[in-house]
Amino acid sequence: MNSVTYEARKRLVEIAQSMLQGALPFIEGAQMIDGYFAAAGVDRFDEDSVPFMVVASETDRFPIGRVRQYWEPKALEQLQPEIDAAEKWAREATASHCQRLVDTFGPTAVRQEIGQVAHAMLAGKVSFIKGAHQVAFLQPYADLPEFDVDFIELNRIHLAYPSLPPTDGRENWAPEVLQKKYPEIRRAEAEARQALASDCQKLIDRFL
Repeated sequence: MNSVTYEARKRLVEIAQSMLQGALPFIEGAQMIDGYFAAAGVDRFDEDSVPFMVVASETDRFPIGRVRQYWEPKALEQLQPEIDAAEKWAREATASHCQRLVDTFGPTAVRQEIGQVAHAMLAGKVSFIKGAHQVAFLQPYADLPEFDVDFIELNRIHLAYPSLPPTDGRENWAPEVLQKKYPEIRRAEAEARQALASDCQKLIDRFL
């Protein structure tokens, strides 16, 4: 996953929450959401994306949002009952899927992902340095304090070894580079393990 994917997912959650809270009409929200699925890595024919696609397609003829300012008041008044009926239908068709988007991509889901990375680190499935990079990437999307005490050492390791070849996923590194840096890799990974093991357990306890 990259920042584009997570930014798109964050935007999906923000729009869905606004719809559920009544701050954004469901028709307008569905039209906005439909444009973020590709960047978020969601298949357009996924069960949670199809309802938004259908609503967006069926309601694109209505003056929604800022475009309303360019319409004649009388024309808007005549069309409003039809818009209101479409809004009711859009709410019924997409409300549960809005909640699914929040549950799937919102901060709670990202926190669980952080807990899974921490678990993989302790289980030896992901190196501590690589895990620190992954957690540092995820933290801004988890709606946590910037200086959360359980992330201080993780971020320190992340910043200390930004380009060191990890002990896993080394297939793209030249053999001579790995051979030259192998002693440094072992020392760095040993330091990371000692510094992060207890914090990883805390993140598991918090988020899994």
